[in-house]
Amino acid sequence: WWMGVGATLLIGMFLIIQRSPVTYYIYCLLPVPVWYSVLKEFGTLTDLVRSYSSLPLGKCFGYFALVTFGIELLVVSFFYRAMLTVGLAVLSLWPLLSGLYSKAKFRSVSWVLCCLFLATFPMMPVVGREANIHMVTCAGVLSLLISTFYLWLARKRTTLHLTDRYLLIFQMLHVAVCAYVPTSTHSSLQLKQGLPLLNQMISWTTLGSSLFVPLLSSTRLFHRLLSIFLSLTATYLLLSTGSEALFPPVLSWLMFVWINIEQEAMLSQGISGRQELSTLDFSENIDITKIRQLKLDDIRRSYFFVFFIITAFFGTGNIASINRYCMVETNMGLFMSALGWFSHLHSFTI
Repeated sequence: WWMGVGATLLIGMFLIIQRSPVTYYIYCLLPVPVWYSVLKEFGTLTDLVRSYSSLPLGKCFGYFALVTFGIELLVVSFFYRAMLTVGLAVLSLWPLLSGLYSKAKFRSVSWVLCCLFLATFPMMPVVGREANIHMVTCAGVLSLLISTFYLWLARKRTTLHLTDRYLLIFQMLHVAVCAYVPTSTHSSLQLKQGLPLLNQMISWTTLGSSLFVPLLSSTRLFHRLLSIFLSLTATYLLLSTGSEALFPPVLSWLMFVWINIEQEAMLSQGISGRQELSTLDFSENIDITKIRQLKLDDIRRSYFFVFFIITAFFGTGNIASINRYCMVETNMGLFMSALGWFSHLHSFTI
């Protein structure tokens, strides 16, 4: 910890001498706690490097080239969003190259299709002011189909309490209503009848409850994730005007497939059992004795995680299209801008 304190003081003194703005302190001091957390696990990282050094030289060079390519791809994607499409296309080949396809064909095919579907979004043009409400309706229908399909798959694995089942059904009905509200609002505005009061009430209620309703759901892993997905999707639909509404359902389905296919990968290595994941409960304490050592595959998982975070944030292109709320033509520019960022953070949260 003394190294962290020393680095903080050194950076702080340098910034004070330079009379730097406050934002510089944030940029320069943020890496300090990050590297402190990394150095706390120095022993674990050392064991990982030792296992890596035992590999043949050709494999080491191949892994190094692959890691370098992956990092550079992420860097370039900040300047050229289409590079996310290239990354997703490469990630879609993972089950085929790793041999998982022969062990989990359905999950592997789902992974490939989801990656390819998601890869189309970075190639789409930035969302403009012209609305395509039919896409929002399709996104709502797709979200309901995904939720129904999951509940049908999970009906035999885990039991769902009656109250939790009613809550999920209520959330699905809520998504259906929120998928209809943009159509009703768009039609009313075209007829110059203003924004209906009922639509306003639904929108504000949805916005206020989206972060709290999932806390009432079951603490089982997939049931809680489904509740979060439905809650955030309802709000996202209300803040969407076009094809970007399809992004969260596709991304969420890919995340669900990723969790399951990673389980298959761990099963093939003899690390974990399938039942453990399906019965995982957030209310239970973590069993420290079951924490395993890091493996080379964890580097890939970490990269996937970072890549999907960046894809969630920049994948739809509406980061540059906050003007779809017509900020120039309204006196509530700051508030509408906040709503734009809020809708974008919803896909990031998913």
